[in-house]
Amino acid sequence: MMDSVYILVNKDMPGLIKIGRTNSTASERAKKLSQSTSVPSPFEVAYETPCDQAKQLERTMHRQLAQYRRPRREFFECSVEYAISLLEHYSLDILNNHPLNQKAKELLNILR
Repeated sequence: MMDSVYILVNKDMPGLIKIGRTNSTASERAKKLSQSTSVPSPFEVAYETPCDQAKQLERTMHRQLAQYRRPRREFFECSVEYAISLLEHYSLDILNNHPLNQKAKELLNILR
């Protein structure tokens, strides 16, 4: 199974989102976090994107949202919509710059 980067929300944490990476599904991760924390409501998946370079994508997201980050946590004070737009942008950027895609682009240029 491919790793994925996810955005989780919790109705008891308004204004906060959690951005992380998992090697299972975001739903499984949300369930696990909901069981292991003392929050009254379960986490819900707002967005998930599978990525073979999930570690890099997660780091990029954390770096881009550093000004909104809670100290030493994967929680951020920003809108879900903003985080999703960044995640979509950077996941496409990583995909477009993937070595296999770069090789395919080179081959297409040769064939033209």
